Amino acid sequence: MQVEKVFMSTDSSPVMHLRAITHKLATLPLLPTVVSRLLALSPESDNYLDEVYRLAQQDPTFSIRLIQYAKVTSSSAQAAEKMNLKNALARLGTRKIASIITTMSFMDSFSPHSQSDKNLWVHSVMVAVISRRLATLMPDMDIDSELLYISALLHDIGRFVIFQFIPDAPSEIEHTGVVTPNTLLNLETTVSGTDHVQIGKEVCDRWDVPKSITDIVSLHHSIELPTETVAERQLANKICLIQIADGYSMFLMNNLPVNEETEEENAFLTAILEHDLQKIDEIADELEILITSCCSCLPTKHKVGLIKRLILETHSIFAEVDDLLAGLGFGFQRFSSRLIKQ
Repeated sequence: MQVEKVFMSTDSSPVMHLRAITHKLATLPLLPTVVSRLLALSPESDNYLDEVYRLAQQDPTFSIRLIQYAKVTSSSAQAAEKMNLKNALARLGTRKIASIITTMSFMDSFSPHSQSDKNLWVHSVMVAVISRRLATLMPDMDIDSELLYISALLHDIGRFVIFQFIPDAPSEIEHTGVVTPNTLLNLETTVSGTDHVQIGKEVCDRWDVPKSITDIVSLHHSIELPTETVAERQLANKICLIQIADGYSMFLMNNLPVNEETEEENAFLTAILEHDLQKIDEIADELEILITSCCSCLPTKHKVGLIKRLILETHSIFAEVDDLLAGLGFGFQRFSSRLIKQ
């Protein structure tokens, strides 16, 4: 108890914040064994679903939650009523099982309490959804979309540590300067004595997260990345897609109202509602400059029209985010409803 009193001190200096974060990392619960083993499996394996089924049976809590998730996201009331573990796994699909279970476990460690926590959760899920969509838009890049989804979901895991153990950190960071992907790390260091990239790597190491994911968490704010080998180019491309998704998510959350009751007209929302292609082109040009300024360089053939394609898919992106958050039990106004004309 005495230790907690020390680390929950009202002293908001970066030194005290850094001590608090260090303590938090040392006491952070380990990732459940079922998740660690699941991340080590290959979805390409012929017996992948059988292995997932066996692992899920070893953890009844995960089995129940997977069934509940499948029920909530099912479009058929009759199918939902008869849902069991095998049906749930079959419905959710081989490619998405790992990302769903990882999300559930992640939420156990960092359940949202404040509005800042909830916003960070929405952002993380949105970045994951957008990253996966980007990977499918560019199949010739040969990027595993589900592995990218998990990496994107965990990309800001260090911020969850900061937010949960230093409740005033979000407001302090916002008051320190304009928050963008480019400025965030410096603002965090000013407030807390460290940044979420360094913390994120330590969390991944503690959780024994695969190196392929940890590398992305560690480098997702890096602009200059080596691209001499095939492996380096693959890593750089994955990080670039997450950086684009990160920038677009921040733009969406800053430009769409959080509360429908206080919704105000803005150029972006109006352009999507009215499918104004000329206005969408103008917004895409502005966004491309903003987003590509804070990401590694994609080959030119992949950048052409990319932001516009994302804008045109905003409704389906929000619908997917809505379904994922609903399955996790989040209570919030559905984003997708704001993009439907009444």
